[in-house]
Amino acid sequence: MASIPLDLRYQKCVAWAIERGVQINGVMPAQAPGRGLGVFAQRNIKAGEVLVNVPRHALMTITDVPAAFQAKHGNITVHGLLASYLANGSVEDLAPYAEWRASWPSYEDFKNSMPMFWPHELRKRINPQGTLNMETHGSSENLGFFALPPVIAGRWNSMTKTWDSGFYQERTPGLLEEQEKKLNKDWETVKKAFSNPNLDTYVYYWLIVNTRSFYYEPPHAPKPADRNDCMALCPFADFFNHADSGVDVTFEDGFYTFTSEKDYSKFEEDKTLVASLTKPQGAGDEILFSYGYHSNDILLTEYGFVLEENEADYLRVDDVLLSQMNKRMKNRLKEANYLGNYKLSKEGVCFRTEMAVHARTVRLAGDWKSFVTGRRQSFGCPEDQKRLSDYISQSIATPCYEDAETALLCFERSKSVDGVFPGALRDKLVIRWKQILALARGSLAIQINGVK
Repeated sequence: MASIPLDLRYQKCVAWAIERGVQINGVMPAQAPGRGLGVFAQRNIKAGEVLVNVPRHALMTITDVPAAFQAKHGNITVHGLLASYLANGSVEDLAPYAEWRASWPSYEDFKNSMPMFWPHELRKRINPQGTLNMETHGSSENLGFFALPPVIAGRWNSMTKTWDSGFYQERTPGLLEEQEKKLNKDWETVKKAFSNPNLDTYVYYWLIVNTRSFYYEPPHAPKPADRNDCMALCPFADFFNHADSGVDVTFEDGFYTFTSEKDYSKFEEDKTLVASLTKPQGAGDEILFSYGYHSNDILLTEYGFVLEENEADYLRVDDVLLSQMNKRMKNRLKEANYLGNYKLSKEGVCFRTEMAVHARTVRLAGDWKSFVTGRRQSFGCPEDQKRLSDYISQSIATPCYEDAETALLCFERSKSVDGVFPGALRDKLVIRWKQILALARGSLAIQINGVK
């Protein structure tokens, strides 16, 4: 079966990468119908085969940024500096990377996928019929809903009364808010470094670095205090898409090495209808590797997509839990290093969450402290365990379930309202809310059945 011709810019990028010393074995980028670019098998591949080797000198790292250019930026992050170099570096300095840069996503690609570019009205309450720019009056039932998932927006539908009353004022910033703070901080430095920098250009390259960088520690240099400053851009390897597993990635002896973790086959051996609809003609299985242990909230915020199946998925529930605690309880958790980072997954809540709930519900505070400090091996009495289970079910999983149920109902109602949610945006949000519903439902089932 004839292959779909690969766009010339990608052909040039592959040739350029090989000239730079990148070694490619049995794989090539290809465009999959409806899913964009990815890396696909060009022959049968066995687990343990090295697929790609990228030498250190082929990377773009902070050491490739001229010292005079770096000096203009003061104490900017590595992320911010690499983005500024790509946006504001000299034509001569950036010319060697022309073929690589031409293969990157466009600004429009980011605008169509990243929550950063979505209408700001989505960060506010939307009425139950899905109309934007609503005025909120009356009872909580008329206050509408937040369309963005709570961990991304930093707003929970089920906590409207709590926030409005002023009782809980320590809201955890949403992922989108945190991302924009990082970007704005870097941009403030860049604005001072150049007379007339272009914001759109800088945002574009900031997102290029954000979505396509790899963890990297420069040799013969102190390890950065912030691991987020350990980054480099890696040619050809940035074509790989994300999954829970598929390829093992190591950096040793000056090479990034990408090794297959399982067998992959050519397309010709898979004649199923599903394969014909999801794979490029003439290519084999798509080869994926993990960007990290990321929830779908993180993947959507940082990369612009969600996985339908994500073994690493979870819902962070800090606000749900901490909004129900007084200052004394929070101080107790802080002293024991159990304050925050609470997660709800398909396997229930994490151990940190259980410990925080015990601090909230245990009959005798001394029992909790004795367990935390290791002076006792078991936790409280059966009544304490029942209170733990009931609290997780009623005060954590149920609010999460109700948030998702409310959002999905309002999305259904808004179908008839023209222009409220563009189709692709709606689909992405509905998928995520359904996943949140499933996570909460799974946690509820665990509490009812008493097993993980």
